Amino acid sequence: MNKFDKKKEQVTAYQHNSFDQHSLSENTIRSIYVDNAGVMWIGTYFGGLNKFSAVEKQFYHYKNNPADSKSLSNNYVQSIYEDNSGSLWIGTVNGGLNKLDKSSDQFTIYKNNPSDPKSLSSNSVYWIYQDNSGMFLVGTYGNGLNNLDKKTEQFKHFKYNPYDSTSLSSPLVWTGYEDSSGTLWIGTFGGGLNKFDRLKEKFKIYYNSNDSLSISENRITSIYEDKSGYLWIGTYNGGLNKFDKTREQFKRYLHNPKNPKSLSHNTVCSIYEDRFGVLWIGTLGGLNKFDRKKEEFKHYRKTQGLSNDAVCGILEDDHGNLWLSTNEGLSKFNPTNESFRNYDMKDGLQSNEFNTSAYHKNKNGEMFFGGINGFNMFHPDSIRDNPHIPLVVITDFRLFNKSVPIGIDTSNNRLILNKSIIQTKEIELSYNDYILSFEFTALDFQSPEKNKYAYILEGFENEWNYTKANRRFATYTNLDPGEYIFRVKGSNNDGIWNEEGAAIKIIVTPPWWSTWWAYSFYVLFILGLLFSIRKYELNRVGYKHSLDLKKVEAEKLQETDKMKSRFFANISHEFRTPLTLILGPAEKLTSASSAEEINKQTSIIKRNANRMLNLINQLLDLSKLEDGKLKLQSSKGNIVSFVKGITMSFESLAERKDIRLIVMTEKDEIEIYFDKEKMTNVLINILSNAFKFSSKG
Repeated sequence: MNKFDKKKEQVTAYQHNSFDQHSLSENTIRSIYVDNAGVMWIGTYFGGLNKFSAVEKQFYHYKNNPADSKSLSNNYVQSIYEDNSGSLWIGTVNGGLNKLDKSSDQFTIYKNNPSDPKSLSSNSVYWIYQDNSGMFLVGTYGNGLNNLDKKTEQFKHFKYNPYDSTSLSSPLVWTGYEDSSGTLWIGTFGGGLNKFDRLKEKFKIYYNSNDSLSISENRITSIYEDKSGYLWIGTYNGGLNKFDKTREQFKRYLHNPKNPKSLSHNTVCSIYEDRFGVLWIGTLGGLNKFDRKKEEFKHYRKTQGLSNDAVCGILEDDHGNLWLSTNEGLSKFNPTNESFRNYDMKDGLQSNEFNTSAYHKNKNGEMFFGGINGFNMFHPDSIRDNPHIPLVVITDFRLFNKSVPIGIDTSNNRLILNKSIIQTKEIELSYNDYILSFEFTALDFQSPEKNKYAYILEGFENEWNYTKANRRFATYTNLDPGEYIFRVKGSNNDGIWNEEGAAIKIIVTPPWWSTWWAYSFYVLFILGLLFSIRKYELNRVGYKHSLDLKKVEAEKLQETDKMKSRFFANISHEFRTPLTLILGPAEKLTSASSAEEINKQTSIIKRNANRMLNLINQLLDLSKLEDGKLKLQSSKGNIVSFVKGITMSFESLAERKDIRLIVMTEKDEIEIYFDKEKMTNVLINILSNAFKFSSKG
């Protein structure tokens, strides 16, 4: 197939390539059709149907072609750099160093040659950089640092020597950076941070595990200098470090699970300061925005729209957008409105997985991102969204998970659809149709698997339900009788929405017992029943009320009689006790031998005589008891002396029955409020019963 550019009068040929699964499937073309979205459909003689999009994203993909020795040497790209002359250099894992000639799209490959001491020291290249002095540095993961002489194409090696403290601290070079003063910093994996003295060709190591002001980890993953001159160092599982070069001190920023405003993850993959001076940190736990005044981090993760939480690289385009390479594609982030636009393999990316350190932006604004299947080159301005607003249609209607046919359904002898569901505007259902489903689609075929949808059943729910292309259906159960409107809207692969979408009205008819005339009958019947019940209740309540009054009067009279009987029985019992207590002293008086004994016994007689007087007064208070006016008369007094006085009145009784009577108390004086008369009754009753039921001796 050939494409002819009428303006340039140039022909571009598209042919089958057995090494490229995305090339034309077969070279014999039978038919070509372009749909409304600009997608070209190509029918071949033996190769089936091909889909070609003329508006696909301009992500140029470079990868290894086994049939082409001038292609990229290895698809695992770990570093990318464009030098001062405009040559693009690609570092691969186990594939050496590649130099791209953009005019021919051919690569020159530099690899390690064990027999040549001036060849590349290792085939795993993790860092490439040309400093201000013209020194071209290549960091390898396995055999130190190289300086390439472009004229002679020979490499000078700076290797790790465990016996030389001024050598490179580790053979594993991960990254590097030249600061504003021209100082070269080399980040190693396992040897900490190195400062490289080019003149002396010596290295100074910054790592001391016993020093809290040292760098937090010896595995360095990224280095960046901000506009204030501070060096920011990202580490593997050691968080972020801020390096004050003047004082040679490090400040650590670590992830704290208890602090939601700390660094989101301790493995830092990338660091970037944007045009506004905002520092962005890419970690294995998402993107971080650092507030330097508050020293707080704001997190952006997959839940906020980021394609994946592992942020490998950060670049800024000319419009202030950040381009983030992740482990699930590329994200374009707008810091102003904090929105994400994600791209994946279907948009032309090398794969969905990118590598740390494999990102670069040249002076023309072109961006390069490398991953596990080569690398992509693009200019952000060339990445345009698909402008086609897709038509959204409802493609199927189901009852009980079975598609409803057009015309009479022979299984239940019903007519629900008299034409296609696409053309249907209204459906009438029975209340028995309690499981119904709709299927829908957006007619855009650029990348239909990336189309998105939203649906709502008005009258049943208040919010839209958002779903992806793998769930293009909606199911509802047990809808109440009434009227509903099902609406669905959709977007194309780039998020351009058809807000009008498609809609269909649903009428669920009620059962006969839920119709208006049934409810009218229910109301009339209930009103008549209520009237009859009310009339009956009024008659019954009146009769019952008169019976209750008589019963209450009888119960009151009976209760009064019982209270009187109990009262007289209690008073009679109370009379016996003081009489007994008077008789004892009286007997002793007849045989008393001294005046002191006589006085003692007469006092007991007087006390119990007063008790009898009180009992008589209680009889006089019977009218108060009947009127419910008998109340406590409490006053403050010493309960100890009171109890002793009452108890001692039983002393003569105790002597006659040969019973030992003792009052024991913790204190001699306890002041409380109590009714002396009622308490006297209580104590005398207790003691009377105690002596009554205690045997002699």
